[in-house]
Amino acid sequence: MINYIKMENKAQSYSYRFVIIFLLSLVVLFLIYLFYNQVTSGYTSIPESAECKSSILFATTFDNWDPSAIKCSTNYVTFKKNEPEKIKKRIAEGASSCWNKFGEEKLLLFEHDPGISDRFSDDIVEYCNVCEVYEFENIDTIDGFGKYLTNNNVSKKYDKNGRAYISYLSGTLVNDGEQLQEINREVRDVEIDTSKSYVSLFVYTKDPSYFKKTYLFKQALSSNFAGTIFYGSLAFMFGKEVGGQWNSYMLIVPYEKEELERVCVNLQE
Repeated sequence: MINYIKMENKAQSYSYRFVIIFLLSLVVLFLIYLFYNQVTSGYTSIPESAECKSSILFATTFDNWDPSAIKCSTNYVTFKKNEPEKIKKRIAEGASSCWNKFGEEKLLLFEHDPGISDRFSDDIVEYCNVCEVYEFENIDTIDGFGKYLTNNNVSKKYDKNGRAYISYLSGTLVNDGEQLQEINREVRDVEIDTSKSYVSLFVYTKDPSYFKKTYLFKQALSSNFAGTIFYGSLAFMFGKEVGGQWNSYMLIVPYEKEELERVCVNLQE
């Protein structure tokens, strides 16, 4: 009888331990879930797609250009917390990721398509790739985005020299000094209007005038050596001629899908 009681008590003890361990495990899993959800809800990771890069290199290396062969999916990011510095960094990194995937103005994407030049007018763009779309939920207008891009450096996974975002995206070697300070003075007041959705957009075209007119861009910097920076009150366009009058551009602009569908001969989203 005593042994039976001991065995029963022992069994109850194991049962209690199991229940306690089980409940503790649930609590730990719940806390992990909350932490993960908090970290990723507004700042989803920037996709590093090997398929995307390889499809671009295939098109440029083997003279087999086909816009539908480019496999670069769009990433959608929703910001839910009023954290302007983190939001500016996330958008800047997203644009840098996009620019890096498409070769940082070093790739001639369309050299082997002789029919393209005949289709151009002032409001037609040959290729647009929507890398990321940014949406804002109850977020205040974000001031000083231009200042952020001139005063902060891109991740070294995109640029081993860690240049300022504005230098990296425009293809310039300037990272400090008077020229960067002058650019900073011009573009520092560019803001993000959070009542709109924004997009990081890669564009390949012979005529960027549509974007210049649409966003009322001013020219902050332009030279064959340093690339080009255009800016408006709510938007940026960076880029450089890559050869044969073709230009690669990286844009951070308000997102108007219907308008992009109208002007882009090849729009990928």
